[in-house]
Amino acid sequence: MKKWLSLAALVVLGLALVIGAACGGDGEEEEGVTKLKWGIGIPLTGGYGAAVGVPAEKAFFEDNLATVAGGNASTMKFIHDHHVDFMHQATADPGLCAVSITEEYGMILDTAGINYDELDPNKPHFFQSSATWSLHAPAFFHWLKEARPEVHTIAFVGPDDRTGHAVGDSIVAAAEHFGFDMVVEEYTTPETVEYSHIVTAIYPKDPDIIVTTTIDIYVLLKERGWDGLGVSYYWTDAGPEKVGWGNVEGVILYLPNPIGDHWP
Repeated sequence: MKKWLSLAALVVLGLALVIGAACGGDGEEEEGVTKLKWGIGIPLTGGYGAAVGVPAEKAFFEDNLATVAGGNASTMKFIHDHHVDFMHQATADPGLCAVSITEEYGMILDTAGINYDELDPNKPHFFQSSATWSLHAPAFFHWLKEARPEVHTIAFVGPDDRTGHAVGDSIVAAAEHFGFDMVVEEYTTPETVEYSHIVTAIYPKDPDIIVTTTIDIYVLLKERGWDGLGVSYYWTDAGPEKVGWGNVEGVILYLPNPIGDHWP
């Protein structure tokens, strides 16, 4: 199984650097940090969970449900039950909920999917090491305009949370700026795992491209005879392993991610 939370590769490097700094360079161990506890709040159910797959080991995991309530609950469990030294909260709603708690404890909090205006000197322990996916939309549509002149209409389906809407806003703005027509903009609740109703709404619009992280939607459209292109702005191995790698051949990835497995 190749399901792998790509962020784990980054934290292993970070742990190596921290632990390495706590040890003498000549091989003699000095007093200092030799072990850290890391808590990862990440949606493990619904559409997000399908993308994440089975988490990596060597950390405490809690399902943050991609919601404010889930972010609060998982943060308190990390602090009071697992006694972690630092944590990651994936997606904007849990991350922005957790930061008010972690700052009180002076704890480092890493997040993903927030916009950069959420980072400021008043949150000195708050970082983002993973993507703000909305930043890549203009570059993608600029490339698309030149590389695929046959493409004119765009559909977007994203999660109905702060991260999903931030990505959707950037995709709509970039697509319209470069002269494409947005024919579908849909959002699904994070717990959604069945997408037939979304596919039924998209199919009559016959978009040239569907932009989504939910690979199931692309596969279901193909099964109905749709002949457009699939585009993913956030790719992991879990989705294609679920639907079959042969069913995702030709999908365009516009966010090359330098950590994790090597993707085709």
